[in-house]
Amino acid sequence: MKTTSLGSERRAKLGAAMSAAGLDVLVAYGNAWQGDYLMYASDFPILEGHGLAVCTPDGGCRLYLDSASELDRATAETAGIDVRFSRKIGHDVAADLNARGTVRIAGAPLGFVPFALVERTSATIEDGTQLVDELLMYKTPAEIACVRRAAETADEAYVVFREAAQKGRKQYEVVADVESWLRGRGVADNFMLIGSGGTDIRSVTPPSN
Repeated sequence: MKTTSLGSERRAKLGAAMSAAGLDVLVAYGNAWQGDYLMYASDFPILEGHGLAVCTPDGGCRLYLDSASELDRATAETAGIDVRFSRKIGHDVAADLNARGTVRIAGAPLGFVPFALVERTSATIEDGTQLVDELLMYKTPAEIACVRRAAETADEAYVVFREAAQKGRKQYEVVADVESWLRGRGVADNFMLIGSGGTDIRSVTPPSN
């Protein structure tokens, strides 16, 4: 199911901030561990590989992904953006930027932008990290509603976890129950840490000298 409202709202805010800063293009990078900037720009929560979103002040967004499975998911789950597959994501995005002529470009977070992109882009890529950070920090009413729904879902998921964590069950069985419940409610990803062990605790007496 494609979502439009929150993604389009964020791209409109990003476009307005870019115009105010005099930027023609913003490139947002993301991977599974550093996905906030890419998510804001493209409305896509990446789980595998690397992604680069090329954004313009008019709300345009071209999303490059180097994972074929993520390409399929992004095509199905996003709306209003141009999704493309690339085996050499830095090279292809650099070619995209160079084809735009003389433009002012920023990257966010700049420290994560692939070196191949920086090296091959004819224009200097400025640091747009703070620009996106401010957008991430100040939430809209729609974003606040999403945060509240996420918190409620997390509380409900903990009840599911507590009921699934019964004596004698395997870890993967507990994880499967929680993952199934969450994905059934549209949650794209759940970073879950779980630890377990036996209950046979014995005291150890140090040897006497």
